[in-house]
Amino acid sequence: MSAAVSVIIPVYNKERYLSRCIESVLNQTFHDFELILVDDGSEDNSLNICKKYEEVNNHIVVIHQDNQGVSVARNNGIKAAIGEYILFVDADDYLNEDMIEKMYQSAKDQCVNLVICGYNLIMNNKVKKCSEKTGLYSMSDFMGIMARWRVDPLIGSPCNKLIKRRIILDNMLTYVPNTIYAEDYNFNISLFMHIDKLYVIDNCLYNYDLAVSGSLTKKNTINPNILWKNQTRVLNNILELEKKYERESILSSQFFAEAVTLNFSRRALGGLEEYKEWRDEVLNNLRLKQYIIETKGIAGGGFESFAYKIFRISVMLGFDNLVFYICKIMMNIIYCIKQ
Repeated sequence: MSAAVSVIIPVYNKERYLSRCIESVLNQTFHDFELILVDDGSEDNSLNICKKYEEVNNHIVVIHQDNQGVSVARNNGIKAAIGEYILFVDADDYLNEDMIEKMYQSAKDQCVNLVICGYNLIMNNKVKKCSEKTGLYSMSDFMGIMARWRVDPLIGSPCNKLIKRRIILDNMLTYVPNTIYAEDYNFNISLFMHIDKLYVIDNCLYNYDLAVSGSLTKKNTINPNILWKNQTRVLNNILELEKKYERESILSSQFFAEAVTLNFSRRALGGLEEYKEWRDEVLNNLRLKQYIIETKGIAGGGFESFAYKIFRISVMLGFDNLVFYICKIMMNIIYCIKQ
């Protein structure tokens, strides 16, 4: 058996939306694909739904694993895949009917190992289209686009990307298990290290349903120490990517500033000692300390930009207590406004 494309869908407790997702794959105008459903120990009816589809579709493969997380599910999907290309899909999202056809044809016509398409953000029956200009990009040029979009799904998500399977296997690329923040973004940064050129389609072919996605709130519930560890891992990978393609540190600076701001803001809701402990950890890392000195702010303004600037002041001038209480007051005000 062979297939041009392996579609991999990790599944965990998605019974309400799973059929919509699977049907959007089965109804594609492109038919040379296999569909791999990886059930991650679902506690609802998701596994039974997967098996029912497998019974009546000979190009569907169902894998069941104990609950180990989406990273392990995707890795097991990659191991089982036989397609020339791989496409990841989240179980609560869905595809336009011509998505695979357009992306596969672009990969063949342009002779590239990676194709990226635009996507629709759907929330409360409102649709926001997100895309970049159609064209063939060198990886070096594409990094300028990455700096503009940063961790946005256009760059950070695995689901709007058609990837040559050989690139993943030859370079032993895997999702890191137990990574609970930016696991997709980290994988993509590692992937980009092995991509010389890629093709972008401005058509919004993937539908990202924010109403049922947990990604909007997940980062706010993560242990702050684990969050910071994950963020520094991603930062190191971005730095390696910039070094390889001899690019200015715009992307890494933006990611770092946003990571610092998120941690600073969250720890301000805790106690002063917790904040100082984290601050000392940052300052004891000479590389990170130099980044704070060199990175003056976050593009776009707003609270995030202001919070980063006052944290930078605390680093350079040592006004620990004053800066901490200013940020704590601001965070409490923002929390009250949102209630």
